This record gives sequence, C-alpha cells and structure tokens, in this order.
Amino acid sequence: MAQFLEFWEEIQQLAPPSVKKYLEDNWMNEKELWSAVFRKGRSVHENSDTNMLIEAWHHILKSNMLGGKLNRRADHLIHVLIDVAVPYYVGKHVRREAGFEGMDLEGRARVEIEENGSKIAREDIDVRLLCLTPSSILRH
Repeated sequence: MAQFLEFWEEIQQLAPPSVKKYLEDNWMNEKELWSAVFRKGRSVHENSDTNMLIEAWHHILKSNMLGGKLNRRADHLIHVLIDVAVPYYVGKHVRREAGFEGMDLEGRARVEIEENGSKIAREDIDVRLLCLTPSSILRH
C-alpha cells in the first residue's frame, strides 16, 4: 500500500493537471475495485478484468448444451439450465473435489507458473525491472 501511495504521489507531480483531475475524479475514489494492491489472494474469477469467462461459459452453453442451434425458446433454455447445466457443473465440482478430475484453468496456470519460474536461473533475473517506477515508465 505504501508503494502504491508513493507511485500516486509521483504521478501527481508528473502528470498534467487535467490528467491528475481525471484520475482523482474517476479512479482514485474507487481504487479498491481496480488496484492490484487491494486484489490479493483472489481467484482467477475474481481477478478477471474482462467478460472473457462469461463469453467462454456462453460458448459452452450454446455449443455443447444447446446444440449450437439458434432461436431457442425461453422455456427450453430454462429446462437446459436446470436439467443439464446445473447437474453438469455440480457433478464436475464433486469429481474435482474427490480427485477424479483434473484442475481447473486457474489451478493449471498456477502450477505452470511455478514450474516455469523454478527453471529461471537467479542470474538471469534483471532486478532493475523489479524496481520500475511510474516516472521511469513515463519517460520511455
């Protein structure tokens, strides 16, 4: 949090007044909703900044559960959601919890990141990149 506030102070000093006012009026009052400082320990679903997960679910619903057909009636959609989609996802959750089904995307991504990270030699890490500040980025 302290580093966030330091960056904000630096941005205030460097940014034109109109940018500073825009950030204060539109973003700084809601920083808990967008700043990574406040988004620790969240799942991929909570960290998603796009509607990508909803679009993916809609694709599965439409192509796999509704057969890819257009112009379904509302009563048929409700039937598919209650009698097909809900039991499918409940069963998937139960199988995953029991260890009969693999990890979800978030779990696989976490394992892949940890495996790839352990392969990076310490001398290959440029610590200067870990110390970037807003002013150093804005200058380039």
